[in-house]
Amino acid sequence: MIRHDRLFGAAVRDRRASICVHLWLSVACLCLAPWSTILGTEEPSVVTPPPGARDIFAQFANVLETLQKHYVDPSRLQAAPPVAVALREFVRSLDAEADLLTPEEAVAAGAPLPAGICDFGVSLTISNDYPTVISARDGGAAQRAGLFTGDQIIAIDGQTTKHARLFDVNNRLRSPASSKVTLRALDTAGTEREFVVERTAQSAQGIARLKFLGQRIAYYRLAEFKLAAVEILQDETKRAQARRAHALILDLRNNAGGTFDAAMVAARLFLPAKAEIVSLEYSRPQFRTTFVSDQADKVTIPMLLLVNGGTAGEAEIFAAALRDNKRARLVGSRTFGRGYLFSRFTLPDGSALSIPTAQYLPPSGHPFQGTGLTPDIVVDLPRETERALAVAGFGSFDRMNNGSKVLKIDAALARALELLAR
Repeated sequence: MIRHDRLFGAAVRDRRASICVHLWLSVACLCLAPWSTILGTEEPSVVTPPPGARDIFAQFANVLETLQKHYVDPSRLQAAPPVAVALREFVRSLDAEADLLTPEEAVAAGAPLPAGICDFGVSLTISNDYPTVISARDGGAAQRAGLFTGDQIIAIDGQTTKHARLFDVNNRLRSPASSKVTLRALDTAGTEREFVVERTAQSAQGIARLKFLGQRIAYYRLAEFKLAAVEILQDETKRAQARRAHALILDLRNNAGGTFDAAMVAARLFLPAKAEIVSLEYSRPQFRTTFVSDQADKVTIPMLLLVNGGTAGEAEIFAAALRDNKRARLVGSRTFGRGYLFSRFTLPDGSALSIPTAQYLPPSGHPFQGTGLTPDIVVDLPRETERALAVAGFGSFDRMNNGSKVLKIDAALARALELLAR
């Protein structure tokens, strides 16, 4: 067994401190190792921490030893393992959504929801130290409650969410069907709202079908980028072409993304062969990966994409790819700006490190992380008007019975129709 006494000197005397420092050093060396070693593309090599790292580890050992010997309630050091807590806080200081999951949490995160447990139907990020809504998913409890992009959830059932982990927040929002949860939210105008929400299974509202809005202009609501949803999109666009649609409006508002693979399949449906879709820009330039379209049959009718502040992640990849290749214009308001690819690495003890490992780079070469995409035609709706449209469900209107009424309220959709009717 390697002894750490020489490395840390007199700081490592207590056996428990030595074990904790050994764990700290092991995880740190893993984080400092080249990605090629982690991914198994090169032979593992010994990574010697630079002198600065040695000093940091020595200081950590000194602090830990002093706490174990003199802290008034040493039992708390056992209740909250100091190495795991320290590492997690360090990881979260780099990125608010990054996290270090315990072995038990890692297993739970990769498992499907147990029978009878309902997903709350909301995509969250961390902003200003609170969980913040990216968008409420179509047909979910959060949408029905009226949660909207930018709302900060500041308390759940009376307990503050300040500095909470997304893993814990999502767990607190998931519960058996028919159970209720009380949320306190702060909107972007600084107004606090209280929501009492009954958890129910997601309805079928998010499964949209093609609509024709007159003058052979087709409309389709794409709520998420999942393979099943994209397969339906493929079928519906074929139907639009079979009915000789002159143009297509694809509604990506409050589409918080989904899976990278689904976004690639969807983009290839509309982009010509060899058109660039997106590049993954890693910390090491030699790992950069570019994805392009293929030779499959294409949908070639003119398109407009509706976007807003809830359009994020893979939806932004798709929107940027079509815009940069001059395949479609964007109509609406600035998108969310979620431009990182997150990866999860399982560590030797079964814990998991979730961190951003690459940046999405659209064909234009302009990253959108933190800034979003500015539409070609900007149509900003009043926030409460857009909230009401989102609660009702974008695209859920009946064209024959209430289509005209919706167009008077939904200025972005009305503007898209106007542009395509020219």
